[in-house]
Amino acid sequence: MARLQYEQRDLVSLMVLLHCRSVVERLLIPAFVFFFAMLYPFAWVNWPEHRIAAAAGGCMLMRRQTLERVGGLDAVRGDIVDDVALARAIKRSGGTIWLGLTRGTRSLRPYASAAEIWNIIGSASV
Repeated sequence: MARLQYEQRDLVSLMVLLHCRSVVERLLIPAFVFFFAMLYPFAWVNWPEHRIAAAAGGCMLMRRQTLERVGGLDAVRGDIVDDVALARAIKRSGGTIWLGLTRGTRSLRPYASAAEIWNIIGSASV
């Protein structure tokens, strides 16, 4: 909330510490986070003049007027990676976004199989 208010951001998002208990999760989740950070370098995402935009859908905070300005959730309804599409729409509309990585918040969602994790990795690049 502080970053949204004091830095005048339109969207703030945190990539939380993902569930990483099973062998498959311990092998693939770090690769996913690394791949995501390479595809969407956080410094570029956070730089208002750079065209790269991204967000981590599990932890997002935005201004209501920002969501209305970009057309609401209907603007990203057909997108596979709707969090990144929403961040892109906000940045294209002149908004500012911030994406960070945190260890202070953890995801409780387990991943049932390697295929489920690979689907997440594959959809990040769409």
